[in-house]
Amino acid sequence: MQRKPSLEKINSIFIDTAPIIYYIEAHPKFGTLSKKIVDAFQSGVLNAFTSVISLVEVLPKPIES
Repeated sequence: MQRKPSLEKINSIFIDTAPIIYYIEAHPKFGTLSKKIVDAFQSGVLNAFTSVISLVEVLPKPIES
């Protein structure tokens, strides 16, 4: 993920529920950016954190399937 020079020192981010849902549902407007963020923390470029509340909001739908 190419980052702007002003963001290069950032190595940890907090992800709220909406970007997680955008990634899961491949949102037409924000899905691509969400995927870039997920790719960045999966590759070790960023450390990502979220809350238990986000997990509670996101997990019921996949579990329902």
